[in-house]
Amino acid sequence: MEKDAKILIVGHNDIVENSLTHYLRANVIGGLAGDVDDALAGRLRRDLPAWTDGRDRCADFCYWYFGLRALSSDTDAGPTRKWWSSRLRSLLAERQRKYAAGENPCLWGSWDPADRWGREGGRVYATAINVLTLSLLLEDRAGGRRD
Repeated sequence: MEKDAKILIVGHNDIVENSLTHYLRANVIGGLAGDVDDALAGRLRRDLPAWTDGRDRCADFCYWYFGLRALSSDTDAGPTRKWWSSRLRSLLAERQRKYAAGENPCLWGSWDPADRWGREGGRVYATAINVLTLSLLLEDRAGGRRD
């Protein structure tokens, strides 16, 4: 796939052009992940994971997962992977549902489906993809990386 190719996805999110999420997903699932080229590494450095209140669907859990997965497979992505790992640990810990009196206990430990794909996938999707992201962080630690 060419880096400048336009990717069009039609659905509840209307049209997503040049989606870095889809580019990463295609590379990781397609087995093309390896060393991240300089252009992609630059985009990953500029587009750190964020979850900004006040903007509807600003987070992108798939982008977080596939971005971290691509960085984890790249031996030269140390600093960028460290930034991502630190940022994701904080974001996911802050936003995970915790005990709250009077709240449905089935929500505890889950994540709200508040990202760009949340309407389609719901709470099960949000929790599953965020657990997968956390598992990558744990794999890094088990493999000797202390980000």
